[in-house]
Amino acid sequence: AIATAMLEDSTPERVLEAAIYGAKEGERRGNMLIGPSLHKRIELAISLLGKTGDLAECAQILYDYIGAGLQTYEIVPVVMALFSKSQPGNIMKIIETGVNMGGDTDTIGAMVGALAGAYYGSGNLNFEIVAEIERINNLDFKEIAAKLTRHILERNNIGLKSMSK
Repeated sequence: AIATAMLEDSTPERVLEAAIYGAKEGERRGNMLIGPSLHKRIELAISLLGKTGDLAECAQILYDYIGAGLQTYEIVPVVMALFSKSQPGNIMKIIETGVNMGGDTDTIGAMVGALAGAYYGSGNLNFEIVAEIERINNLDFKEIAAKLTRHILERNNIGLKSMSK
């Protein structure tokens, strides 16, 4: 879903389709675990929200029917359903909703923030809050992003010089 979110011609629907596709592939290829179908729970979580526009109501619906615990089959559907309600002007509100809904809030907030940020871009973030998070947690998001980029380029044998052409 993140890779699809970063594509220039992507849409929110394509991001959600990519998440469902990835969940199906994980079910097909991965190790069998006892638990519900991840792709069906993503679809269920999105459908439960329907046309609900109030994010607090969305969070309550997701918490009550999907859950917000540590399990992948709870977290991923919640994140994808919250992302389905994101728009360019409400990314911080989507993150705040995830962080405040209860359960594994740091994971929900981080994942929905990463996904919405990948799709809508960092220009929609409140950098005062980002700086506070970096300070409190002794993080440097720009350095983390640079390391991830270097790792991806090295893993795929793409030199930095070829990126500048």
